[in-house]
Amino acid sequence: MQPIQPAQPQPALNPVWLAQSRLRRRKFDSCVDVCTSILDKNPYDQNWIDDLEIEEEVNQALQAYPEHTESHELLKQLKATFTML
Repeated sequence: MQPIQPAQPQPALNPVWLAQSRLRRRKFDSCVDVCTSILDKNPYDQNWIDDLEIEEEVNQALQAYPEHTESHELLKQLKATFTML
């Protein structure tokens, strides 16, 4: 019987990739949480945010599903966040 090897440490996911992945999977609350945590760590690191692309995706989701509450909430949060910048 061979000895069990210790588990290798897993590299952390890139938080920007994680946020984009959650956005594509329509996990909007989770996406907002990841983005908020990134900006909490460094509020001046906003170069990666493409607010127009995100807003377009939310608008497309609302066209397909006009009653989708999370999309309406995400759009409100995006507008509030990006008008403050």
